[in-house]
Amino acid sequence: MLRKSILLAIAVMAVSAVAAAPALAQKPGAHIVGDLTITKTTSGLTVSGKGAGFGNRVTTAFLTAERVEAVFQCRNPGGNIAPGQGVEMAEVVGPVTTIEPRGGHIDFSAMLPAPPAPDPADVCPNPNWTVDPVPLSLPFFGVALHFQQNGQEVLTVPLGDIDP
Repeated sequence: MLRKSILLAIAVMAVSAVAAAPALAQKPGAHIVGDLTITKTTSGLTVSGKGAGFGNRVTTAFLTAERVEAVFQCRNPGGNIAPGQGVEMAEVVGPVTTIEPRGGHIDFSAMLPAPPAPDPADVCPNPNWTVDPVPLSLPFFGVALHFQQNGQEVLTVPLGDIDP
């Protein structure tokens, strides 16, 4: 009876060791290496950096935001400025960048463009006025950086609000 118990215990330990071996051999998952570079200009938001743990699969990167707000101003033919006119875009998804990994590492740059200037006929006091194409302010809210492989999300990096 004791011998059967010892053999059973050895068999359980052997099965456990075999089952655990693949987990021990796995590489760590996709992750960011070092700091991200976040650049905001009047044309939009760009996030770039390096990543590792992506294997040798083609990876796509893109930014999303819960909301992007831009304030533009109207200008009359004499050059006088009217108060700002707001434009808000909700659930914004930036263009997708395709990245070829090298040894599981990637260098990436993803962007979210600024909303286009509104039509002067819609926001200015007079149809002879124009909208300045550069926004006065451009905050991004609820920004996240996404990485996908074969259409599946492999890493999401929440970045929060940028220049609220």
